[in-house]
Amino acid sequence: MRCLMIGVGLMISLAAHGLSLGAQSPVSVGVGAGLAVPVGALRHDVNPGLRALAMLDMGLPELPMSLRIDLAYDRLGFQATPVGSAAQNGGARTVASASVNLALISDDWERVVSPYAIGGVGFSHIACTGRSDCGAYTQMGWNAGFGMRLGLFGLRGFTEARLHCVPKSEAEDCYIPVTVGLRF
Repeated sequence: MRCLMIGVGLMISLAAHGLSLGAQSPVSVGVGAGLAVPVGALRHDVNPGLRALAMLDMGLPELPMSLRIDLAYDRLGFQATPVGSAAQNGGARTVASASVNLALISDDWERVVSPYAIGGVGFSHIACTGRSDCGAYTQMGWNAGFGMRLGLFGLRGFTEARLHCVPKSEAEDCYIPVTVGLRF
């Protein structure tokens, strides 16, 4: 949690510095929330859950790309309690992640709807709450997906869906977060 707070503080300070650059580098910070849907083998263990996202988006001058740093927290509830457990049904798999992404965007940043493709790598800390049979670990993973920047009535928003996968020794934990948010 401490690392997450440090990361958010770093993003805010970078954004404040970047905003003073004006037209040289379009920089925005953003927040979002949404739904995380498990896929593959993970869908047999957990139900769809919730997602929270904080981002720093830095446009690359003269290129139709932006560099984006994301901090995310996903919570997916377990489907059932293990046999023989005295605990009530409950608990969740949690994923706290930080990733560096490259987004391929339209040349026109200020259109009403601007689609983009995004992908990147990062580290995820996977743990469980409410259960003792799930060990916590940190692993490098990847993500890829599509989104849209939205500009309407003076608001700058975004919506996106990405496939996030974190390799384990026998398989990958994969889920698709669908996020809606605002950029400032």
